[in-house]
Amino acid sequence: MQKVLHKLGNIMLILIMITSLLVLVSVVTADREKDKPPSIFGFSFLIVLTGSMEPQISVGDLTIIKKIPFEKVLEEDVVTFRMNNSQTFVTHRVERIVDNSALETKGDANNVIDDELVTEEQLVGKVMFIVPKAGYILNVIKNPYTIAVLISIGVAIIVTNFARVIFRKRIAQER
Repeated sequence: MQKVLHKLGNIMLILIMITSLLVLVSVVTADREKDKPPSIFGFSFLIVLTGSMEPQISVGDLTIIKKIPFEKVLEEDVVTFRMNNSQTFVTHRVERIVDNSALETKGDANNVIDDELVTEEQLVGKVMFIVPKAGYILNVIKNPYTIAVLISIGVAIIVTNFARVIFRKRIAQER
C-alpha cells in the first residue's frame, strides 16, 4: 500500500510541476503578444469567466483552443475570438457564416445573437477540449508565490526521497 501511495505522490508531483511549467511558459508568451491569448505548441488555454455558454461550458472551466483557418470554421462550432478594439476574449457558438467573411455568434445561454460579427482577424480558434473547473486550479497555480511554493515542495520531496535511498544503502552496507 505504501508503494502505491508513493507512486501516486510522485505522479501528482510530476503533474504539478508540468502544469506549473506550462503556466509559466504561458505567462511569458502572453507578454509578447497583447492581442492574442497565451499559446503553447499551437494551443491556447483560457479560463471561462462567465456563464454565457452554460451548460456545455461553465464558469471556471479551462478551454483549450486550436487555431484553425477561418474558412474551416463551420456553423455550430464553438470558437474563441477577440472582441473589437478590446483585449477581451469571448467563446461562443457560430450561429451563421455571413458571406464567407464573418461569423455570427451567440452564447448558448444567451437569448440574443452577439451584436458584432466576428472577422478573420478576430478569430483565435476553435475550442477543442474543455477541462471542467481546471481554471480555478490554474488561477491559484499561476500566482508566482504558489509556483515558488510548489517547486520548493517538489524539490523537498525529491531531496527527501534521494536522502532516504542513500540512508537505506548505508544501513544495508553496514550490515
